[in-house]
Order: sequence, then structure tokens, then C-alpha cells
Amino acid sequence: MFIISVPSDNVRSSPLVASKNIVGKCGVGNRFAYFDVKPGGWYEIWYNNHKAYTHISNGFVENKTDKNYRISDLNK
Repeated sequence: MFIISVPSDNVRSSPLVASKNIVGKCGVGNRFAYFDVKPGGWYEIWYNNHKAYTHISNGFVENKTDKNYRISDLNK
């Protein structure tokens, strides 16, 4: 699980910083299943039933040895 630790930041449709690819917000305590780590520190996560991206600077991985693909308890 990727755990958000910043007060507020953007969730994006691609691993690039651009205003046109913002698909939502994340904040402290949000938990997301993650699928992959892309170049530049971007995590591919599950957000509102779609793949999306957040940067490593927004949080941390709870368990690096066991990716969690469950979608229950997400976006809380």
C-alpha cells in the first residue's frame, strides 16, 4: 500500500507534472494499492477505479515486499 503523508496534493492521470492531468486530490492517511514505480519516483496507484499516479514525495510504501492489489479500504 502507498500511504499518503502530506496534507494535500494532486493525483494525476500520467506521471508528469501538468495542470491538465490532475484527476483528483489525496491527503494524509489516504491508502492506495500500487502497481508499479515509474521513472522519476512516480507510483502507479489505484484511484477511483482507475490507474493514476502520485509522487514518492507524497508518502511512503507500507510494505515494499508485498504489493497489495485489494481495492477495499482505499481512498479513505
